[in-house]
Amino acid sequence: MLATRKAIIDYLKSDKAKKLPKVDGKTPVATGSSGFAANIEDGYVLLAPKGGKPADGTRVVFTKGDTSPRSLPGGEYEIRRTVVNRKDDKGVEWSLWATGTGQTVTVGRMGGKLELDLDVTFKAMIKRGPKGVMAGGSFSADSGMGASIVKEKARIQPTWSVDGATGECTYG
Repeated sequence: MLATRKAIIDYLKSDKAKKLPKVDGKTPVATGSSGFAANIEDGYVLLAPKGGKPADGTRVVFTKGDTSPRSLPGGEYEIRRTVVNRKDDKGVEWSLWATGTGQTVTVGRMGGKLELDLDVTFKAMIKRGPKGVMAGGSFSADSGMGASIVKEKARIQPTWSVDGATGECTYG
């Protein structure tokens, strides 16, 4: 699985991968477009036309300190990916990556505002196998989209194993 994931990442970073259109604070407002804002300081949201494919989407990029609205044509969009970047008190970079089909965003004549739920949910899983007990889980973000937490460009793996362990558990 890791070799497959590496191949996909290598492809996406290559010149062969289709580059999606990008809208940021420097993009001029096009005729028929409206201003769009979000509660993301640093990162991006991939918006695809409702019912469309992520490949038909536009990356709406937000950079820290740039609060100008982004220019988007009016219509209904679905969030297909979000990336939110932050630094902790020690300057360590953390990112939340979420993919799937998220909430619907309507951009009208007066623009639109996206309020992402930036909380992360962890779903735990524990099972016994021939090699011992394995514990792990998965993260989800806004609208139940699958999520990854990244610390300094390394994805946090929420899985661990306990081999040959015995003991008691008490509740209360």
